[in-house]
Amino acid sequence: MKLILLFCISLKLLTSKQILNLSSTNDIKWQFESSDGIYKERLSLIPNTLYSNNYIKNRWVSYKKWIFTTKFDVDKNLLQSFYQKLYLNEIDTLGNVFINNILVGNVANQHRKNVINLLLNNNQSVLKENNNNLTIVFSSNPVYGEKAFNDYKKIHEIILYPDFQPSIIKGLNHVNFIRKNQASFGWDWGPSIDSVGIKKDIYIIFGEENDNIVIEKLSSTIISNDNYFILNIKAKLWGNKLKNGKILFTLPEIGLKKEVVIKNFEQNEVGTFFKISKKSVKLWWPINYGNQTMYTLYASTGSVIQQKIRIAFRSIKLNQDFIDKTNPDKGRNFYFLINDVPIFLKGTNYIPITIADTGDDNNNWERKKYLLEVLVKSNMNSLRIWGGGTYETDKFYDLADELGILIWHDLMFACALYPIDENFLKNVNEEITEQIERLSHHPSIILWVGNNENEVGLRKWWNTNSKHYTEYKILYIDNIKKIISLLDSSRPFIISSPSNGIKTEEEGGISLDPMSELYGDIHYYNDFANLWNTSNFLIPRCSTEYGIQSYPDPETMKRYLGMDYKPFNNKLVSRQHHNMGDLALQAILLSHFKMFFNYTYNDYLPRFSYLTQIHQAIAIEKQSLHYRSWRSKVTSDGKGHTMCAMFWQLNDVWAAPSWSSIDFDLRWKPLMYHIKRFFNDIAIFLDLKYYNLIINIINDKNYDIHNATLKINTYAWEASLHPIYSEKIKIPIISKLSSIDIKYPQKSNFIEEYLVTSILISEEGKELSPISYLYPDKFFNLPYINDTLSIENITEVDKDNYEIIVKCQNIIPLVWIDLSEEVKKNNPDIIYEFNDNSFSMVTPTKTLKLKIVKNINNIKLLKHDLVICFLDTCGFSLYDINFLIIKMSVVELVEVNYKTTKVEKTIEPLCDPGNLLLIDKDSIFEDESKKEIPSDEALLNMARDNTQYLFNKIWDLERVTVDEAICAKLPPKIYKLPREKPLPKEKEPTKWEKYAKEKGIVKKKKDKKIWDEDSKTWKPTFGYNRGNDDTKDWLIEIPQNGDPMKDYFKERENAKKERTAKNEFQRLKNISRSKKNK
Repeated sequence: MKLILLFCISLKLLTSKQILNLSSTNDIKWQFESSDGIYKERLSLIPNTLYSNNYIKNRWVSYKKWIFTTKFDVDKNLLQSFYQKLYLNEIDTLGNVFINNILVGNVANQHRKNVINLLLNNNQSVLKENNNNLTIVFSSNPVYGEKAFNDYKKIHEIILYPDFQPSIIKGLNHVNFIRKNQASFGWDWGPSIDSVGIKKDIYIIFGEENDNIVIEKLSSTIISNDNYFILNIKAKLWGNKLKNGKILFTLPEIGLKKEVVIKNFEQNEVGTFFKISKKSVKLWWPINYGNQTMYTLYASTGSVIQQKIRIAFRSIKLNQDFIDKTNPDKGRNFYFLINDVPIFLKGTNYIPITIADTGDDNNNWERKKYLLEVLVKSNMNSLRIWGGGTYETDKFYDLADELGILIWHDLMFACALYPIDENFLKNVNEEITEQIERLSHHPSIILWVGNNENEVGLRKWWNTNSKHYTEYKILYIDNIKKIISLLDSSRPFIISSPSNGIKTEEEGGISLDPMSELYGDIHYYNDFANLWNTSNFLIPRCSTEYGIQSYPDPETMKRYLGMDYKPFNNKLVSRQHHNMGDLALQAILLSHFKMFFNYTYNDYLPRFSYLTQIHQAIAIEKQSLHYRSWRSKVTSDGKGHTMCAMFWQLNDVWAAPSWSSIDFDLRWKPLMYHIKRFFNDIAIFLDLKYYNLIINIINDKNYDIHNATLKINTYAWEASLHPIYSEKIKIPIISKLSSIDIKYPQKSNFIEEYLVTSILISEEGKELSPISYLYPDKFFNLPYINDTLSIENITEVDKDNYEIIVKCQNIIPLVWIDLSEEVKKNNPDIIYEFNDNSFSMVTPTKTLKLKIVKNINNIKLLKHDLVICFLDTCGFSLYDINFLIIKMSVVELVEVNYKTTKVEKTIEPLCDPGNLLLIDKDSIFEDESKKEIPSDEALLNMARDNTQYLFNKIWDLERVTVDEAICAKLPPKIYKLPREKPLPKEKEPTKWEKYAKEKGIVKKKKDKKIWDEDSKTWKPTFGYNRGNDDTKDWLIEIPQNGDPMKDYFKERENAKKERTAKNEFQRLKNISRSKKNK
């Protein structure tokens, strides 16, 4: 609610208009009153919603009717102006507007700029010179949503899903009936903060008395033809003497101007166009492909410039040709060409900067600007503005234009079905018209998308029928697509994401399979799969969402939770809004990392957070490089030619577990540093398939690379920094805009035992790619890593820029360097970044650079202000003086769990590997003369040594690969072992068996296979791919007393997922328990 304040009155002269700005806090204050008459000033209204569980405590605000009121004066000369309009930017959401107790308008759409005429029909102003009263009365959003849902259900006889939010989200229902930020009622990555009020500026514009024309809006689109561009221009007008008025449009950088005469009094819009030779302009290019040349288009009346926008010239095409024209079943391409150059989209998804306030005030612009700049620093070229948030401010798109970022732009509809009654459609159509006209001149926007995941929800999530399909088409095809086609033909439009592009339209606007790998784009999530194994990934044309959760920096969590940042604390748990989110994280960590169960209470969350972040970084790296490696390849059935990888998600709206790469306090997670490496224009992808090393080199540069050398090093974890094996492969050419596979000449059956790195070197010896690492899937199998890691020196190069030297004596995996806990705690708003992090040390020293981007307290860093750790030590209490004790306990634990494999015997044992048998010939007595019975501990040690001896012999046997497992081939048995017990005697027949034999009854065993009527083949009776599988039935009979509105398909699917998840979690717990007990 802090966001609803308006600012102090000020008068500004701006061209031919006077602006009365009602947007500040000194000379004027807005007052708030709830529907029950409780008056409050702004600062005492509610506690900060982002702290503790205040987002739940403050929910009462959403259910109140709120009255906002303020008073202001107007210069009496302005009261005679022919143009008096109140501009209300982003009002949230449902309200009536009164000036001096006169109802002047109503508002019902956060995504619109509401403009209200303050002149009555007789041209009399509703304003007066002194003591004007402006009042906005807001209705309750959730109350309205609930009523609208029930009314629509009753009148239209249809349920617009979702009919309720999952309980874990702790949100509100039916936001799809309200045109506001759809995530504000709660999402799986954010809180429900249904704010009420005024998000952006409020002001009144007065046209001067002698002024004839006000240019309210200026918009343009640019169409590319073979040799020229067509610049289409449109201006919205207001005036009292429009006829014969003149509007001048100019583009001074290339000497173009054109004057347009207004033909009649009723005309409120004029348009024209310029035909511009491509040779006369410089093109706008995406980042790393060329310059971002911008031009300024002006609209003037007489000598007064009233409007201007920044435009750029570039062509855009979405290629959806058939992959194989002779075989259309292989699908279609889906990639963008900018200025005829195919561009691989490397990027991420952007959610609102905060849930409650999406404007540019309250440090929001500083945060937005930083995120866009970081995107470019991290070698990304694209950003998806997600459809569950809001349209961004003009400054946001202007900066994206300047930086060369490509924007995939959803319209603001997400994960729901929407009404199509007359009022809703009118509201939406005005919203779309306004936003397309506002944004169409930006070269950064390359695509309009009708909605996020509504099509896949329609097909796969909800219990929908033909009426749902019809209403969906009315909204997105008959209305939204029609408006965009009319207003902006300069860029493509697709109906939904994920969807199948042209294929969707061929199928009537709703794909049979919106997640097809052969068309359009996909969204991919699989929380319980091994996301370090590329065989679990799809091979799509374009992946616009994929990701996995991680926890934020512990100091970020502590800032907003304080003393409640403790394991299993209710307020901490309430921030996990993803179904089975923490269960999935626990399961995947157990499958990869050493999970010591003797963590101290204070260590648990920092250690857990670090491991979730490392898992996320490696998982997104694997998946992103997997997609990039398929840039130039197509399988026999048409999969491949992937040209888009946009992970979910860039930013956070609060401190909580989420899919972000930067947390809410703008602290980089390890993923951000991995992104800089794996989204580099030239990158190497190392992968392991069937225990063979797969190498792929990606070149997104617009030029060929000649005579490069691929350098591959293999390091033993327990050895020194010198590689145990090195390979150099000469590559004559790596073609531009391509990916190529490189055959590794050596066998690599045991590559998981080592660390493999690679780098690409130019003919001149220059490093062309970042170093690439191939990490083992099972880090818990690694031997103990000796911690020789330290910070040798830190030097301040210039203000807020430091150089740091890190050193070690052995291989150190996944090094993490950071500011100390004390520095972050005392400087919570500090923003900083290293040039590299979350890397592995394979050299004795490494020089790092640290830049402090925001340093309010002007701190100077010393060596003790930094901490450094790695995979085995991060998250433990190494930030305090107890670090050495903890470190010693870790060493002791390793020594207990990992005894030597070397076994010495006085007499060589008899070994029979075929029987997995070993006969120990050594005496069990320590003193043969006394022959005392050994202690239990001594017997256990002997048993352990003998077992290890047997395993050593098995390890030396010939090995064979079965599926993905390496097995020992057992030799013939040496001994024929006797049975321990005699064969069981034949049992007497039971009474039933005697009766059955007498009557000729034969017991029928259950068949292992059964005839499947659907496939007309024999299938297993039970288990995977079983015949007559009722879980695939298209029809489920509703129980006699069952709820007919309940989704029994979803219930069955959820029950199966829960069983699968529990089984997998139990399996991983068993593995972990068995490792602990060894």
